[in-house]
Amino acid sequence: MLEEYPQQLDAFFSCEQYLEIIPRGLSKGNALVQLAQRLGIPIENTVAAGDAANDLSMLRAAGIGVAMCNGTEEAKAVADAVTCRDNNHDGIAEIIEKYLVHR
Repeated sequence: MLEEYPQQLDAFFSCEQYLEIIPRGLSKGNALVQLAQRLGIPIENTVAAGDAANDLSMLRAAGIGVAMCNGTEEAKAVADAVTCRDNNHDGIAEIIEKYLVHR
């Protein structure tokens, strides 16, 4: 299918088992930017959490992009910070406490 629509589709693995195919130009990063605009929140005041290829655009777009410590090396490389706890052990709580509650 990708060969038939190379200009219209993007594909990536979000984990070893899941190949995600999406329309080109749609991403979590674009969604974050649009949501922030709709809510009147400057993009630099946003925080995003991610762990895989499907999160890369969101981690880049956010004011602070945080990768989970058990995320892919690619996610950790584009993030501004990496959690100490993983997504199965309160990693998101760590992000909330550090970047949202105690600011």
